Amino acid sequence: MDHMMLARHYMFQYAKSPKVITVASLSALVTCAFALTMTLGYMPNTRDTNGAARVTRLSGGSVGWTDLGDKGRNQSKTSGSTVSVSPTSNLSANTVVIAACVSKPVSDTNGQTTDHGVTDSDGNGWTRLREHTRVEGLGEVTGSLWVTQLGYELSTSDSVTLTVANTVEAKAIGLHAFSLPTGYGWNQAGGNSADGDSNSASVMLSNLANAEHLWIGMTCIGYTIASSGTDPDYDIWGVVNTTGDPLSSNVIGGPADRVYTGTSDTFSEDYTDACAWVALLVALDEVSGALPNRARKRSR
Repeated sequence: MDHMMLARHYMFQYAKSPKVITVASLSALVTCAFALTMTLGYMPNTRDTNGAARVTRLSGGSVGWTDLGDKGRNQSKTSGSTVSVSPTSNLSANTVVIAACVSKPVSDTNGQTTDHGVTDSDGNGWTRLREHTRVEGLGEVTGSLWVTQLGYELSTSDSVTLTVANTVEAKAIGLHAFSLPTGYGWNQAGGNSADGDSNSASVMLSNLANAEHLWIGMTCIGYTIASSGTDPDYDIWGVVNTTGDPLSSNVIGGPADRVYTGTSDTFSEDYTDACAWVALLVALDEVSGALPNRARKRSR
């Protein structure tokens, strides 16, 4: 008996039974609900931070992410706290946009920080996926990854701005976009970050549901050193960096992504020389129904 027939069977049996809650009738209702869940391919999940119910697809039911590619990047080597970039093409409402950000540090300790902020000229809400700082070793750097699902389109005349908590010289921002089918949004499945001082940057993210995730990784350094190899499992985005002399005044971010089914993954990059580095790795899932953390349209 398939799931739909099973659901109908228990619904019919419950309709015939007295409307008194018994162990048998309660069991029938639970079995009916499970059968309907399996038939539809969805199950209810916890509520997001805004209190909106979300529904996630069961493992194996992915609808897929469509990679729209890089959508612009910009740098600033002028002492200040902001740098902005305009999209290279119009980005319609519901597009999922990732901002990859890198700067010289404001904080004076290694570890997770909250020194970056991202906004846009249309008032879409941006969510920090991960931020990390390294202040020891050759070069110092802060890197962060941000996401929004546009409530209002961004045109080529709009801008997305990275704001650092204090004045720094080197800072850069890059945009990358994805689309999902109508009625789908995103949810963060997990995130991790690490730092070190060596010629190999690496971070591992584990303990996720065994399902298809969009994995986004980024390595960051605070010195102009050549890469000798980025993780071959990942599709590399455009480098987000500053340029010019001296080499120690620059920052470089190397973002990349892959769609992969699994409970864990590692993202890494090797360099020709030892340097201070930060590595970030986050995983996103597509969700149906209510769109968690979706930006609201601005007032017109």
